[in-house]
Formats: sequence, structure tokens, C-alpha cells
Amino acid sequence: MAVDATVPALDECDILRRGGHWIALAPVEARIVDLLLARAERVVRRSEFRVVWPAGMPTTRAVDARLTRLRKRIAPLGIEIRSVRGRGLMMSVVHPWDG
Repeated sequence: MAVDATVPALDECDILRRGGHWIALAPVEARIVDLLLARAERVVRRSEFRVVWPAGMPTTRAVDARLTRLRKRIAPLGIEIRSVRGRGLMMSVVHPWDG
């Protein structure tokens, strides 16, 4: 079965790939992306992000700052992390993408 190059994938080295492009992620960023990819196009509640920080979830401001940086880093791959007011976050893959 062929792999769809338009679908993002996170490998074991924390590299996010889409098509022929890639971005190396920090371990925390990779855990965030992994959680969101597993539920792509569905809302992930903020409380579910506790698993990303095994030593304890940081303040809301720290989480938001990390998400802001991550959004900017993955945008060139055509991937968006959107806030769903009062519900959580959702990862969307922009289509079509010519990578």
C-alpha cells in the first residue's frame, strides 16, 4: 500500500514529514504533534495534553507560548493547529498541498 505524501507523519527521531519536506521537533513539540496527529481533524481537550508533560503540566501561558512557536514551525508544511474556543485544539492539514 502506497503512503500518501500529503499526510504528515512523525518518525521515531521526532521529525515531522510531509511530502519531501521535514522539520525536526523538540521532544515536547513532538509529543504535542503526536497527540494531535492521532486525532487529526478532531478536537483535543486541553486537559488531554497532560501526557505531554510527564513532570506536570506548566501554566496555561507556558502551554500557549509553546503552541504559538509550534504553529509557526509547522505552518510551512501546510499544517495548522487551531483553537476551538472553550473546547480545545484541533490539527488540520491544508489541502491541496503541492509539497
